[in-house]
Amino acid sequence: VTVQKNYSLYLTGDISLSIPSDNGSNWTPFELETHIYGNGYKIKNLRIVDPECVDWMGCAAGFCYSTKANVSKITDLHLTNVYIRSTGEGASVGAICVAVAQGTVIKGCSVDGEIIGLYQVGAIAGTNAGDIIGCVNYATVTASENAAGGIVGQSWGKVIGCINYGTVKCTNTEYGGYSFSLNKIASTG
Repeated sequence: VTVQKNYSLYLTGDISLSIPSDNGSNWTPFELETHIYGNGYKIKNLRIVDPECVDWMGCAAGFCYSTKANVSKITDLHLTNVYIRSTGEGASVGAICVAVAQGTVIKGCSVDGEIIGLYQVGAIAGTNAGDIIGCVNYATVTASENAAGGIVGQSWGKVIGCINYGTVKCTNTEYGGYSFSLNKIASTG
């Protein structure tokens, strides 16, 4: 499936992606330059397995790999039965978006499934400099180096009214790896 990165996307029903017979990828992450309105619908079976590396993003994996500052918005998008694994050099993972730029809003989204990466791994976002509001995670999130979170792996932005029900783990504690899995996040910065 390919999404045009600079057109707004309005879901008008659930989308069920076919799982490839080789259990590989069925989605290519993209840079979001506008809005996605999920309208409460689900995208099922999204799979990204060891994606191709992008020079400036590393081996980032998620529905989109970055948002455009002060422009992009993702609302009411629900990803179910996701499987995202990115273990290449510089691999960050966020199922909804890998890197949320300043001025971006992600609101009312949810994720369930399994998400695996090296560092900065979160169900909603890998890193966040924007606003993540009212999102929910049910997925298992695993980082093999550090910075794992139920909602976001690492954040400099706002995370408000979000809830994590998923299992969050970081398998490397030798270099200060950490997991952040509070059941309710109501931070303003």
